[in-house]
Amino acid sequence: MIDVDAWYNRIEEYIGIFCLFVMLFAMTYQVVARFVFMTGNTWSEELSRYIYIWFTLITVSLAILHNAHIKIEAAMAVFPKRWRPKLVALGLVILIVYCLFVVFYGVKMIQRNIRMGNVSLGLQLPMWIVYSIVPISHVLMIIRSLQRLVGIYIGADVKDVDEAEEAVKLAQRNLEQDASRRVAAENSRG
Repeated sequence: MIDVDAWYNRIEEYIGIFCLFVMLFAMTYQVVARFVFMTGNTWSEELSRYIYIWFTLITVSLAILHNAHIKIEAAMAVFPKRWRPKLVALGLVILIVYCLFVVFYGVKMIQRNIRMGNVSLGLQLPMWIVYSIVPISHVLMIIRSLQRLVGIYIGADVKDVDEAEEAVKLAQRNLEQDASRRVAAENSRG
């Protein structure tokens, strides 16, 4: 089973928390400077934007690890239970292939920015630093997807299989509760 509490499985959490604090500081500084001291700056808005992008891309791999990414669970219930782990594994393999392409072209983009010497307007930060999150985050997604694949292979990661069934059962339970509420409402009126 994937030990989500292990230090190496919490790296994205720590980076995400740090990003949120930096973003909170920069935005608070901007608001205080603008509305209290009647001055403004461009660096805090730019820093907040870049940190938000970094936060989003870093935490995607955390969602993969915790199986919290967007998916259609009800569609899994259509397939026989023995096929579901294979379908999840296929989805992870497709995600890994996609991430490999993004890493490849992300590195090319960084190299182009280094060659051109592009810098951001407000922070005067080299743009290759800003864009470096693209390959970094996708390498993390590959690592987390491989962790999930190993979990599926050894039979420890069956969340998708169980969640698909639970989603269908929950939907059926909700329909039954709605029907019983309607019947109870009709009986109370009659």
